[in-house]
Amino acid sequence: MHLVGCLTLVVAMLVIASGVQAARPLDLRDLSVDVQRSLMSACGIRDGRILQRHVPCLSHHAEAWRRLVFQPDLSLYPPGEQKRLREGCAEMVEKGPAPWGRCIEQEMVRQKVPVEYPDLARLDADGVGRVREACASAADVSSHREAACQEHWLERVLEEQEREAAPQAEPPEASAPVNVAAAAAEAEVPSVEAQPMTGGLIGFSQLDPDSDFWPDWQGGAQYRPGSATGDILSGHELFQRVAPAVFVVLAAANEADFRAARHVRQGSAVAISEDRLATNCHTVKDAGILVLLQGKTHGPAELVHADPSSDRCILRSLELTLQPVPGVRDYADMKIGEPVFAISAPRGLQQSMQDGIVSQLRSNAGVNLIQTSAYAAPGSSGGGLFDRRGNLVGITNFVVGKDDRLHFAIAADEFWK
Repeated sequence: MHLVGCLTLVVAMLVIASGVQAARPLDLRDLSVDVQRSLMSACGIRDGRILQRHVPCLSHHAEAWRRLVFQPDLSLYPPGEQKRLREGCAEMVEKGPAPWGRCIEQEMVRQKVPVEYPDLARLDADGVGRVREACASAADVSSHREAACQEHWLERVLEEQEREAAPQAEPPEASAPVNVAAAAAEAEVPSVEAQPMTGGLIGFSQLDPDSDFWPDWQGGAQYRPGSATGDILSGHELFQRVAPAVFVVLAAANEADFRAARHVRQGSAVAISEDRLATNCHTVKDAGILVLLQGKTHGPAELVHADPSSDRCILRSLELTLQPVPGVRDYADMKIGEPVFAISAPRGLQQSMQDGIVSQLRSNAGVNLIQTSAYAAPGSSGGGLFDRRGNLVGITNFVVGKDDRLHFAIAADEFWK
């Protein structure tokens, strides 16, 4: 039996089997395989058999783990990186998950594992100040701990802002007429509040379009691929055809931050010509260093065109010759219900593929959007949404609230307008 299932099941059944009433339930289902392996080692559980005397030890170490600000989950990283991190902290496994987790944190700093910071653009100046002040001590330890702290405080401050901004309900006036037809028509086109996949609510206007950082928008590359035709591809054939166009983007304010793996943001980008890529502006905002990554291939890039008011940005590869997408399909040709596939780098996991359908066709601030059920986790911003013939139909952009089914992509042809 898999370690996670075994440990959870045995602990859950322990009270019944022994006839002893536990002081409180011990639920370990949310812990990763690495953490559960460390729990069993630290508590002397060598043969997988958990006895009542083991429960206090398991409870102690589990609580110590949950008190950590940064709780590393190695399953979110590429296999090679997982191996190197585990090898660096192999001796700490027997000391318990909290010491092991702190060791992994130090190894991530030493091995310069990129850090994904939450986007604080939705907060006002006071909110940003609160988050950074609350996480100042975490920043002194490591950028990974600072990012985890900011993620926690971002959600907390956002909830406070939403409560303060919520309008007070007023009783309806009895004499006010109700236009049922108008209300029904309005309900058919719900408003969409944009949230980038990197976390934190954001509207396109929150990217500060007037900042001197942004270059002028001149549309996409001069060359635009036509719409690919031909047979419908299997999932594997589709991946082979389009995945070479999808890159990881690493962004940092300066070279010192990048080399120290400090304040490094991670997103995705899609090659639309041999030297140009489409991505989201919130992924590269205020970045002085941009690096494209695909497998072991990497090279510098620069921001050449930007329309932050619609979150559309174009990068130029400075050294790598890119393999662009085979085709681009117009928004007007899209059909609700047709299958689509998202390829991006959620949490840095390169060229991850998810399937779904076109859930609806919408717009936000005059920008055409594709609502899709194709899942994308943080780090997917700037990735590609493709149809079954390999056409790029959208650039994955944001989710609404915390609902993992409401994903949106900017229509691909918007990058040539």
